[in-house]
Amino acid sequence: MHFGRHSSAGDRGVPTYGRARRLELSGLDAAAAASRAFTRGTITAWGLDHPRDGSDDVDLMADALVSVSELVTNAGRHGGGARLLELVWTPPDLLRIEVFDTAPQFPALRRTQPLESVGGYGLQVVGLLCDRWGVTSRRDVVGKSVWAELEHAGPRRLP
Repeated sequence: MHFGRHSSAGDRGVPTYGRARRLELSGLDAAAAASRAFTRGTITAWGLDHPRDGSDDVDLMADALVSVSELVTNAGRHGGGARLLELVWTPPDLLRIEVFDTAPQFPALRRTQPLESVGGYGLQVVGLLCDRWGVTSRRDVVGKSVWAELEHAGPRRLP
C-alpha cells in the first residue's frame, strides 16, 4: 500500500484508456449517498460487482463504496465541498476513484488519535482498503483531487 502520493496535474497517472464515468456533486445535499449509489451502479454496469474467484471475501464493490464515501465526505468537510466524482476502469484490473474539491490545501493524514475519538480516520481507511491513494494539485481550476486505486485481481483480505 502506498499512503498519500502527492503529484502535480502533469504527472498524475490517470489512465488514458478504459471506461470513465463522472458524477457532478456541486450543490448535492447528500453527496456521499449519491456517490455510493453512482459507484454501485457503475461497478455493476461494468460487470465488476463480484470477486473474480467467486469467493465471498471482501470484494471490489465493498472497498470502492467505503472509499468513495470517505473521499466524498472528506471533500465536504475539509475541502470546501466535493465538486465531482470520477470513476475510471482500466483493463484488466484497475479502478481509479477520484474526488475533486475546491480547496488547494492537501489533506493531512492523522497518524495517532485516542481510540475514543470520533472521525478523523477516513484516509487511514482508504489507505487500508486501496492499493494506492494520493492527491493531485489542479492547475486548471482552484482545488485538488484526492484519488484512490483498487486492483481487481481477486478478493481482498483485510489485515
